Amino acid sequence: MRSYAAPRNARKGFFREREAGEATRDRRQSDACGEHPRRARRGERLMSDESALAPQGLYAIILAAGASSRFGSPKQLARVADRPLLSAVIGRVVEIVGQGVLVVLGANAAQLTPMLQHSPASVVINRGWREGLASSIRAGIARLPASCTGAMLVLADQAAVTAEDLGRLAGAWRRQPHSLVAAQYDATVGVPAIFPSFLFGDLSQLKGDVGARALLKRHAERVVRVPMESAAFDLDTPEDFLALEVRRKAWPES
Repeated sequence: MRSYAAPRNARKGFFREREAGEATRDRRQSDACGEHPRRARRGERLMSDESALAPQGLYAIILAAGASSRFGSPKQLARVADRPLLSAVIGRVVEIVGQGVLVVLGANAAQLTPMLQHSPASVVINRGWREGLASSIRAGIARLPASCTGAMLVLADQAAVTAEDLGRLAGAWRRQPHSLVAAQYDATVGVPAIFPSFLFGDLSQLKGDVGARALLKRHAERVVRVPMESAAFDLDTPEDFLALEVRRKAWPES
């Protein structure tokens, strides 16, 4: 984990039934310690064929700086499938973009940073997190390397979004790297979304508790829409967590 210091909502919905026939990865190989191989959970450690290789120049920014005021405790630590939510989200993103992952923390950073000590992601501390979502986007964009040609914005509380979902997003961007690529659910076009580098300046100008949806609307003719019903779910309240657990237990394991 590398740590940096930076200067100081989507329509709610519950899960839709996931498409039947979703493939899971073959049995993992034993590790050097002789651990028995095991099947991956559905929705975990998945990659579509088109995203088998991380698209060159693609980085991801996971926005996890919020205070979780409606949840009552840091929701990034809520355990989903025996893992903290933030760890699960990072794992899915790493499946798609490899080591090019930035996690923006703000509120509760002192509690969350130790959890990421052995993570492949780099941590960016947003000391101005109280301003709102835009401040975290700016903090993440400011830490992207010059070699970055596209930035995938991911909300840490979109607990239903899988690696396969993100892989379809990355695959669409690989085919049209000069376009914006965004999730579409219900009547919404939003994050997770990939923004090409020519929009980094605009992302760096966002203010307040405003995400990147305004840019998606402004450049609507250049947006490639990827159907993703899972993106409609945000984990904001304890009731949302219960709904997540009910749905997760209904997912068959492979």
